[in-house]
Amino acid sequence: MTRYIAVILVLSSAISAMAQDSLDFETALLKTLSNNHLIKIASNDAEVAEKQAVMGRAGLLPTVNAEGSVNYGLNNTKIQVANSPDIIETTGAESNSIRASVNLNYTLFSGFANKYS
Repeated sequence: MTRYIAVILVLSSAISAMAQDSLDFETALLKTLSNNHLIKIASNDAEVAEKQAVMGRAGLLPTVNAEGSVNYGLNNTKIQVANSPDIIETTGAESNSIRASVNLNYTLFSGFANKYS
């Protein structure tokens, strides 16, 4: 019984082997290159780099940064000045601090590095 199964398997594999098409070198090379994932990734990376080649990404444009902060405090304090026996108490002492800044950055000369970016 196992001989018959083995013979059937050998014959069916021989029949399927005869049904294959021949493949020449040029067709194989074209199929390999068109289905290569590394080539597809490299072409996509090149397309992204081409679209991102703008003056701002190369560092040729100035940058402006603006920052600001506000701090508020409400405290109850007890103060004793040196060489004085009296204690000064203050309730509801408020403190405010406001800070703002604007920074402008521009590189005048970077050794032509931004031309190559």
